[in-house]
Amino acid sequence: MKRCYYCNIPGHQISNCKRKEEDEESQLIRIAINTGVEKQRDDEDDDDYRKDQKMECLVVGTDGGLWSEMWYVSKTLKHHFSGNLSMFKRIKCMNDVETRTSENQFYFIRGIGPVDVISGAEKIRIQSVFFTQHIDRNVLSYDQLITQGFTVKFTGDKCKLFPTFSITTE
Repeated sequence: MKRCYYCNIPGHQISNCKRKEEDEESQLIRIAINTGVEKQRDDEDDDDYRKDQKMECLVVGTDGGLWSEMWYVSKTLKHHFSGNLSMFKRIKCMNDVETRTSENQFYFIRGIGPVDVISGAEKIRIQSVFFTQHIDRNVLSYDQLITQGFTVKFTGDKCKLFPTFSITTE
């Protein structure tokens, strides 16, 4: 008799398992793969443009500590991401998938919340940072920073964040 390897119930196989189809992770993977394939086709035209553009810059003042405390600003990611749960002041649990990473991969989102970016003596509160275990660094989205009212000043491969209404003296 046939036995499903997914739900361990006899009478059907994994390819016909209803429980598997309803599983949230399976749905997220299916969405991510379908969206990623479509996005990859669209991005092939943008490859030449991206080669000329510096993708990530280190936030000044975060480079003096641990790797897990360093922050980068990305011009390709559309959302802020951190893989370090201890960076979050508070976190709201959520299950989602981010397919628009511009890194030809997708991230499973497990939460969202604010973080404090310690830049030298300054503490800058950044809202709406996604927590995912699938990223190995802390990355702020340039587009999202601008939308949130920050100014980003680039100097070589480093950058400095200025909150709304601050005076840039450098």
